[in-house]
Amino acid sequence: MNVYTASTYDELLGHRLLEDAIDWETGEVLAGKGEIIKPRMAQGIANAGLAVKVQRYDDGPAYFTRQEAGGKVGQRIATLVDFSGVPQGTTGRVLRADQAGGGYHLAIAWDLPGRSKPLVDWFNRREYYFYLKELPCRTATRASTLSR
Repeated sequence: MNVYTASTYDELLGHRLLEDAIDWETGEVLAGKGEIIKPRMAQGIANAGLAVKVQRYDDGPAYFTRQEAGGKVGQRIATLVDFSGVPQGTTGRVLRADQAGGGYHLAIAWDLPGRSKPLVDWFNRREYYFYLKELPCRTATRASTLSR
């Protein structure tokens, strides 16, 4: 894991916080462990003069191996951030693995009420580990869910 200590706005922005950022003067929690640091959070942490541990977005290979991808099919997940019509905290499941570039990426079907067809988004390995969290409940998988 690519971990380092950050204290300036530019060092903090867009990375995952690995510990709570607490303003020791006011006791206010500026951002919680596991959150992706957004502009307002980065400014508050920098203004408070804190140095916190963060994980860089570009940690690890960009794509899953065939074996890794196949093992994720059926995995329940939740998003840690808002993106393209999917609110933070929305759950979904890994639908299948598709070959792309130098490996595989995963198709995620989101649980969005009121849609006649499920919304499906694709995530490479870096995006999967940075923007999503795995949930303990898995659904059944089939061997045919890997594209060649």
